[in-house]
Amino acid sequence: MYAARLVARAADKTGYPVVLCERDGLGYDFLLRMASPDQPWHDLAFVPEYRAYWLHFLVSASYKVLRLWAAPPAERLVPASAADRGLPWSDEAELRARFPELPDRVFRDLSVFLYQGLVRQVTSMPLDLRVERALHHALPEHRVEQERYLARQVADVVPHFSPSIQAATPPRVYAASTAMNVALALEASALTGADVDSVVRASPHYELGVQLDGLLQHVPVDGHVGDRALTDVWASRLGVRDWYTWTPVP
Repeated sequence: MYAARLVARAADKTGYPVVLCERDGLGYDFLLRMASPDQPWHDLAFVPEYRAYWLHFLVSASYKVLRLWAAPPAERLVPASAADRGLPWSDEAELRARFPELPDRVFRDLSVFLYQGLVRQVTSMPLDLRVERALHHALPEHRVEQERYLARQVADVVPHFSPSIQAATPPRVYAASTAMNVALALEASALTGADVDSVVRASPHYELGVQLDGLLQHVPVDGHVGDRALTDVWASRLGVRDWYTWTPVP
């Protein structure tokens, strides 16, 4: 089976197995933590609500592991940011204007949540979309599973285009997140042939999303080094390049 071969290649290349498990409370549909000295396996976890897509998670994660280890050791960098860091003061001011009576502790938690969520999105989505495109071409036998997952992803982000979420979110944060969701919808459409939802096309940040999607094709470097370059280009375009740093894999 193609998935078993890919998982075996990842283990052979890195010396660490890819371990798949179901785990509550991740905050995301899945999470991949690369192996390190204190964790001698590539930890791939998904939440129960996404159990139906475990095979795609396994294939995608194995491909990402191989992609990272194909780079020279000095180039094997992963994104990092302080876990307790919240929004910059200007964005926090916008957030406070939307929630003037929120207790300070709750407000701070919300600021950290929004900051970390946007960092996670901008440092994962460019890589995810490049990997989805690569998988589409390299593994035609996996396309049915891939298309199922992409359809679920797009369905999950459509509610985020609602006016209520826009009204509750600082403008820069909302614009950046929404534009990336537009890029996701466009890529899913290109890979699966599905129409782009009218709610997505009506977004005031649709054109910015089109620009981000176009940049996927204009980073000429392949593999992990190109993934990092595209991430930085997206982050710069969205005004959040200083929200994260690159750090070596342990």
